Amino acid sequence: MVEVFPSQLIISNPGGLVKWLKPDDFGKISKTRNSIIASLLVRTSFVEKMGTGIKRIRDAMADSKLPAPEFIDREYYFYLTLRDEKGVQESSTKLGEKLGEKLGETKKSILQAIQHDKYITIPVLSKLINVSTTAIENNIAKLKDAGLLRRIGSDRGGHWEIVKPEG
Repeated sequence: MVEVFPSQLIISNPGGLVKWLKPDDFGKISKTRNSIIASLLVRTSFVEKMGTGIKRIRDAMADSKLPAPEFIDREYYFYLTLRDEKGVQESSTKLGEKLGEKLGETKKSILQAIQHDKYITIPVLSKLINVSTTAIENNIAKLKDAGLLRRIGSDRGGHWEIVKPEG
C-alpha cells in the first residue's frame, strides 16, 4: 500500500522481508522471494535495475538534502517512510497559526494528517506519527475537549472534522 501525504510517503508491504536476508545486508545485496516471477518481471519495462532500489532511494534522498529513508521490518510487515521535514514544519506551523493555538507536535501532526485525509484511522495515525495508538487516542480526546476536533458519524463509517475557532 502506498500512502501519500504532503510531508511524507509511506509504503507498506504485508509479508515482511525475506527471512534469509540479514538486517546488516539490507540494501547491500538483493535476494528474490520468487525467482520465477523476478526473472519474468526483469524482462519487462516494470523493472529498471534489479536489486538497486534501496541504494537508489537512499542516494536520491541524500541528493535532495532530505532525511534518510526509514525502514521498519516487522515479522509480517515491512514499512518504508520517506519524509520531508521542512514540509512537516511549515504545514504544522500554518495549521497552528490558522487555529490560533500553540499545539504540541503530536497534536499538530494529527490535525495535519486529518486536514489531508478526514477518513484517516487511529492505527494509520499511529504509524504515520510514530506514536502508540493510545497516545493518538489521548491527543484526539484533548483536541476534542479543546473544541478543535470532532467526529462526524460512526467510528467505522464516519470522518474527522477540524473545527475552526470562532473569532
